[in-house]
Amino acid sequence: MNRFVFALAQFGPQSLKRTSLAMLLDDEDLPGDGWKVLGQGSWRTGFAARPSDAARRARHARTFTAIRNFHQSGASRWCWIEVIPFVSQSDAEAVLADLPSIFVRNPGIKGTITQERRVSPHDAPEAAAYPFVYEYAVISKYGESFPRMIGGVVDRILFLVSTSEYGAGLAGWSWQEVVDVASLQSVKIERQLRSPA
Repeated sequence: MNRFVFALAQFGPQSLKRTSLAMLLDDEDLPGDGWKVLGQGSWRTGFAARPSDAARRARHARTFTAIRNFHQSGASRWCWIEVIPFVSQSDAEAVLADLPSIFVRNPGIKGTITQERRVSPHDAPEAAAYPFVYEYAVISKYGESFPRMIGGVVDRILFLVSTSEYGAGLAGWSWQEVVDVASLQSVKIERQLRSPA
C-alpha cells in the first residue's frame, strides 16, 4: 500500500478504528516481563492491492484493520498482532483460507526469507486448533531467525499473531508460546465484541 492509498484508507468512522485498536493485546497482556509497544496502526480494510470479494464487502462496511507490534527487552523477541474485521464469519474464514498470499509481512523482519511453509498439526500439535499455522526462516545482519505465525477467526474477526527473535544463541519462540499469545488474543476479541458499543 503506497502512502497516498494509506492516507486515503484513514478516512472512515473513527469509532470503528478505535474499536479495532481496542481488540489488540497490550504490552501488559503478553506473557513474560519487559514488553513494550513499538508501534501501531490502522487503515480501512480492503484498500490493499487485489482485494477479495470479502475485503470489498469489508471496505464497503468501512471496517478498520489494526496492527500493533511489540519488543521484549533483554530477549530480542518481537511480536506483531493484527485484527481484520469482516462483515461475516464466512468472509473472515474465506480470507484466512487464502493466507499467506494476502498478508503483509511484519516490516520489522529485515532480511532474506530462505524457507517458508505451512505447518501441519503433526509438526505442531499444540497449534492444531488454529486453521493457519506458518513459519519461515530469515537470514539478516542480526543472524538467523525463525518467525512463526498463527491465524484464526473469532466471530467475524480474522486475527494474526506473528513472532520472531534475533541473535546468536537465543531460543526461538516455541509453538506453545505462540499458541498462548493467540489464545490471549482470541479472548480479547471475544471480550471486545461482547462489550457495549
